[in-house]
Amino acid sequence: MGRRTFSGLEIVTVLVNTGGFEWRRTTGDHAQLYYEHPTNETDHRQVTVPLHDELRIGTLRDIAESAGANDFDAFCGWIDRNARETRPSGIVVSVSSSERISGRVLYRGRVSVSDFGPVGD
Repeated sequence: MGRRTFSGLEIVTVLVNTGGFEWRRTTGDHAQLYYEHPTNETDHRQVTVPLHDELRIGTLRDIAESAGANDFDAFCGWIDRNARETRPSGIVVSVSSSERISGRVLYRGRVSVSDFGPVGD
């Protein structure tokens, strides 16, 4: 069994960069992610991820289910493997829309990692 402690931002980063989800908006401190299957027009998913420092296990299970995961442990392992690749200091993106929530700049679109340090502080 792998790690089961993740921040909301780690989950969002992996789902957007690796899972094919799009970060369309932020409501309060919750990221709204959307997925549309490229060939199956009936496969649409919406995932709400609280942007907390540490997500509770029940919240993480709900996110996994909403994202379409059939095996929770496999989902956690997938998040952990892909989060390691995106763990450096800050997040910088090249999109036109951003929102400031709780002192952080949150972006819509693809999330990419940079070594320039925290954004929006």
